[in-house]
Amino acid sequence: MKTRTLIPILTGVATCSVLVLGATSFAASPPKTQTVHSSQSKIAWGHHRRAMKRHLSQVTQVTSTTVTVQRSGGKSQTLNLSALRVRAGIYPASSSLLAVGQRVLVCDVKSASPQLIVIPVAHGVLTQTNGSWTVVNSKETITLKGAPQQLMGLSALAPNKHVMVFGQKSGTTVVPNVIAARPQRMEGTVVSNQNGTLTVKTKTNASLVINEANLPMAKWLAKIPVGHHVVVVMDPLTQKPLAVMPRHHDKMARMGRFAVGKLTSDTSQALVLQNPLGSQTVPLSGTTVNVVWKNHPNASLSSVPLGTPLLVHRTGAHALEIRVF
Repeated sequence: MKTRTLIPILTGVATCSVLVLGATSFAASPPKTQTVHSSQSKIAWGHHRRAMKRHLSQVTQVTSTTVTVQRSGGKSQTLNLSALRVRAGIYPASSSLLAVGQRVLVCDVKSASPQLIVIPVAHGVLTQTNGSWTVVNSKETITLKGAPQQLMGLSALAPNKHVMVFGQKSGTTVVPNVIAARPQRMEGTVVSNQNGTLTVKTKTNASLVINEANLPMAKWLAKIPVGHHVVVVMDPLTQKPLAVMPRHHDKMARMGRFAVGKLTSDTSQALVLQNPLGSQTVPLSGTTVNVVWKNHPNASLSSVPLGTPLLVHRTGAHALEIRVF
């Protein structure tokens, strides 16, 4: 799994937890920026890689009652399927999705209901040519071999839909098990939170009632105070909530130290990244930004073109490192 696919899952599904797009303009007054020397950048990038590897596991065995996963460091663990909550990205799924070789993220291991989040093998825009479906992104074109066993977030395959694909990949061909649509996002404000029921006021629904027990981060959801700003992640087909995330300045602090995606907006207050699961806002006010960009030793954030893939790492309470791909 490539970095730009992995990180949205790490930061968007769990705090083990995606996030909206703003206006597409460069910063009139860019934040304080300094360039990281090459030796520093190598050290920082090594930290990124090690942190990502620590979170990932691979499925090594699936039986009728258990699944065994092994972390990249070699540690294995066996989980009972009866208590396990399986997710295809952010969508609830059944254990039938699991297969040997899959890259997964294991969360809430010590709880009564641990989660196993399956990482997609491909993502991009659906395209149909001569009766065959492909998934196209900026790096490659993936050919889908056969019809998926299940669709999530869409009733049928359709051109120009942004999707994640789960299945067996070989080269640029995927035998799909599940194809899931990119979820919708809706900003809102918590108006009530008690007895496992969260009520959120949004622009289209003054009283959106959400059962916390069915969502990721249930323990965190139970602690959200009234008046807190959140993002509700929705199934675009059924409009059912898939997750509730903190919004704006809380995102990087609560959802993880990493963010990845294409730059879609850059102001003196925030930058917005677009990734396969949606958009993510990274606040910049009062923050020192270190830019790492090969062959651009004096680059500032305002000089990075819109559409450029970025990796953002919060290195301190008031410090960010931004790596330009």
